[in-house]
Amino acid sequence: MISRLLNASLIRRLPSTFTNNNWLLGMGGLTFGIVVVGGLTRLTESGLSITEWNLIKGMKYPSSPSEWEVEFEKYRQSPEYHKLNHHMTVDEFKNIYFMEWFHRMWGRFIGLAFLGPLAYFWAKGKLAPSLKPKLLTLGGLIGFQVI
Repeated sequence: MISRLLNASLIRRLPSTFTNNNWLLGMGGLTFGIVVVGGLTRLTESGLSITEWNLIKGMKYPSSPSEWEVEFEKYRQSPEYHKLNHHMTVDEFKNIYFMEWFHRMWGRFIGLAFLGPLAYFWAKGKLAPSLKPKLLTLGGLIGFQVI
């Protein structure tokens, strides 16, 4: 009887633990991926091709020649362009721009992939009470750096 109750209790907790573990494993994989993409961005010297950081507005990838010209003109004003890439054409700029844009989009996706399930687990009471103040502090520190 007791073993049956213990097993039932364990089985009820397994899906939650399994879900949490998969979420954290997925976050680890996404983090590894962004480190790789960040390394490629660095190796291709693409990291400063987008001169502004707009969390929402910066998500749109330029699609028309006029939008590309606007972005390229912003880049032409940057010190990196004057020191390293003064010979660069718009077509070459598109390649480095894509690397940086993709890196930023991946970062945004990681944020959503973390915050969405976190909010769900928080609301459903699946987080240890001692973890909540730590997460709030960590979120505040990260938010402060974003600003």
